[in-house]
Amino acid sequence: MKKISAIVIGLAIILVFLIVGFLALSWVSKSQPDFQEPGVTSGQLYWADFENKKELKKWDVVDTQGAAANPSKWEISDGLLVQKSNIYKKGSVNAGSFLVLKQGEDWQNYQARLKFKPMNEGGTGFLIRYQDANNFYKISLVYSKNLGGPYIRIDKVKDGKVTKLYQVKKCYKLNQENQVKITVNGKRIDFYLNSEKVTIYGIDKGEAIEKGRFGFLVYDMPNVSFDNLEISGLNSESTKSSSGQVSGAKTEEQKLDEEIDVLLKEIGVE
Repeated sequence: MKKISAIVIGLAIILVFLIVGFLALSWVSKSQPDFQEPGVTSGQLYWADFENKKELKKWDVVDTQGAAANPSKWEISDGLLVQKSNIYKKGSVNAGSFLVLKQGEDWQNYQARLKFKPMNEGGTGFLIRYQDANNFYKISLVYSKNLGGPYIRIDKVKDGKVTKLYQVKKCYKLNQENQVKITVNGKRIDFYLNSEKVTIYGIDKGEAIEKGRFGFLVYDMPNVSFDNLEISGLNSESTKSSSGQVSGAKTEEQKLDEEIDVLLKEIGVE
């Protein structure tokens, strides 16, 4: 009888521990402002708060030929990277204007974190593994219904041919600061917007673009601003396979499960 009572008490303690643990995890995930993943990133590849106007010299401007409102107007103003032109071209792979880092031609698996503030309903987004004007991945965020929005889409551009990898019907917060995290690892691209994971299966099932630079894109989007860009390489222990499965760093849920297993063994419950 004493052994049964001990087991019942032990199970009750575990139940309380589970409830408290999952509530704590839920609170942490909602309150974490920068969705940092401990153990996932390694060394910093690039960082800029855009307080220095000379930072713009580290970037290349790639405008679409024949675009309306050409050229683009990228500048650093009041501690922000800003694009002020209404540049766009219908039916073009490049659409409007790209701003691409000069460094990073050999970057393979990396994570980018930043903030941006869109001031109208056009299109903006990000370039991943950019090699040249005909080979890159792009993440497009379009708000306007006139442009087919709202949507967030991931495309691969290979030899000028566009292949859609993923699309979802949601977009940024207009006239507000938005937080972004992008992780490219092998054939998988994960995109987070305002702490929410947007992509469910952003995986390139074809021939991957293996390396390249990071950049921004704008389409019919004047006065969009970007800030606090940080690009970090991915830790080798947390690399993913082509199927997107993570190896290496343990999640908080996995750690909690292991602690529960230890407690069960301590009270004699297998």
